[in-house]
Amino acid sequence: MLEKDIEQYLKKRVEIIGGLCFKFISNETGVPDRTVIHKGNVFFVELKTAVGKLTPRQKYIHQKLIETGGKVAVIHGKDEVDVFINFLDSLKDTRDDA
Repeated sequence: MLEKDIEQYLKKRVEIIGGLCFKFISNETGVPDRTVIHKGNVFFVELKTAVGKLTPRQKYIHQKLIETGGKVAVIHGKDEVDVFINFLDSLKDTRDDA
C-alpha cells in the first residue's frame, strides 16, 4: 500500500468520527503530512508505509513540535490508522462548553 493510500484512509476515517484532517503545503521540509483536529485536540500526523522510516529532518521537526507543545503521531499503515482513530474517539472533549 502506498503512503498516499494510507493518507486517504486516515482522512476518511477521521471524517467519519466527526474530525477534521487537513493537508497543508509547507516550504519547510520534514513537516508532518496531516493535521488532525478532533474534540478540541490537535495532532500533527506523519504517515508511513509499514516499512517506512522517518528522515533525520522529520525527526528534528517532530521534536521541535513536541518541545513547543505539539502532539505528533507517526502512523505506519492502515492498521495503525485504525488504532489512532480508536484513540481519538476515546479522548475527552477539550472544547469549552460555551
